[in-house]
Amino acid sequence: MTSWLIRTFVPNAGDTGDPAVRTRYGLVASMTCIVCNVLLCMGKGAVGLVSGSVSIVADAVNNLSDASSNVVSLLGFKLASRPADEDHPYGHGRYEYLAGLVVAVLVCAIGINLVGSS
Repeated sequence: MTSWLIRTFVPNAGDTGDPAVRTRYGLVASMTCIVCNVLLCMGKGAVGLVSGSVSIVADAVNNLSDASSNVVSLLGFKLASRPADEDHPYGHGRYEYLAGLVVAVLVCAIGINLVGSS
């Protein structure tokens, strides 16, 4: 499945030295993760509600939070792919690092919240 996604959505996939190819890899990975996490959230949420299981519903919410962190990654890749301009002569590649930092903070905040509530 992974190789099909790469062949379909990443032209010149072998040229990983090209920033455009790396950006496409990031976009494909982010979109795939968002779709999978939303589908998992809906499936687990439905099963949890039907069965009355709080733990399954909580796991569905966890998948939704994972999808939100993937949205941050997607935005990071989109912003980092912008070309260089007068204010940023070396480009906008640092947005990838900032997106990673935001995801790390989100994961830590969720973990601290879970520790506190348990």
